[in-house]
Amino acid sequence: MRADSLDNQPELAAEVREVMGDTYIALGEYEPAIAQLQRALTFRRALAPNGDLATATLLSKLSGGYEFVGNFATADSVLQVADTLVQRHADRDDPARGSILDAQGRLREQEGDLVAAERFHRAALAFRLQAEQPDDELLSFSYNNQGTILTQRRQMSAAESLHAEAVAAARRAFGEQHPLVASTLGQWAYSLELTGDVSRSDSVSELVLAMRRRLLGPEHPDYAWTLFQSSQFLVRTGRYERAAARAREVLALRGRTLTDDHPAVSTSLQSLGLALSHLDSMPEAERFLRESLELRRATLPEGHWLVASGEGVLGEHFTRAQRYDEAERLLLASESQLSAERDSRTPQVQDARKRLVQLYTVWRRPADAAKWQALLDGAAEGS
Repeated sequence: MRADSLDNQPELAAEVREVMGDTYIALGEYEPAIAQLQRALTFRRALAPNGDLATATLLSKLSGGYEFVGNFATADSVLQVADTLVQRHADRDDPARGSILDAQGRLREQEGDLVAAERFHRAALAFRLQAEQPDDELLSFSYNNQGTILTQRRQMSAAESLHAEAVAAARRAFGEQHPLVASTLGQWAYSLELTGDVSRSDSVSELVLAMRRRLLGPEHPDYAWTLFQSSQFLVRTGRYERAAARAREVLALRGRTLTDDHPAVSTSLQSLGLALSHLDSMPEAERFLRESLELRRATLPEGHWLVASGEGVLGEHFTRAQRYDEAERLLLASESQLSAERDSRTPQVQDARKRLVQLYTVWRRPADAAKWQALLDGAAEGS
């Protein structure tokens, strides 16, 4: 039976389209998921023109679809409508309230407002902990989200503790082998790296990669997500050939299971460019870094922090290529944008300032290098 044959039965049609949307999201096929959820929403609004809790749930899922493809502005707009309906129709202990708080926190994080993101994630965690019978799956999300924010704010001890709680909750809910367990382990690995425990981080990262490949297959977008994160980790730890190979594996999915607006594409282009830069393939490296930056400019909102980050990475390449004037222009612009949007202790701002120290050191401008090093040291003392 075709889904279109149900169009004259709006309630059943809405349910079927929503299930189809859920299925596409589980498969990592976000564009068709959005299309099905939008069709479901059309039928749902015919049934409840003023909105109801079922409409709020559907809108929340649709917001998540837009979030997954990187359309954060639309995701936020849709989520605000969902939140209004949840406040109006949901019971005080309805799990939908926690889900809305989670989503609001993630979107504030994408905007770079880590203080607001932490506030929403802390509220979601508190909401779930006070439930009569806490749901371990949802608790895992909340612990993980809160830990991710604290990691970015350099509150490392608290972050690692939260990530460990997230992994424990995920394992209680699903056992050892499950995509959510892999996701929580991946966030824990990043936290371990930032604390300086690179060996444990590497071990956990490889476990996550193997688990996702086994559970999801080599073409699933969530596996690609883990793969490009691994490529970034390998670049940061100086293993450039392996980093380049993993970035190329992600890019082989471009146009198949990954569209150009998926974050894995632009970030893998960047990782590949960085790896090639360190392998002295400078012209090819610049081509990939420029393509990554232009893709971010085309698919992300104006002023998005990932665009500024991409400018900084290209500037770092120009430093290596001894094109200091070009490097300075990009690095100063990148640092200015990132520091305006994110806490000075976040990895993004710290990296931007380290790139400036590196530039002015090799350019033999010690006074400028010292100025940026002082800002780095000041942020470290305040953390």
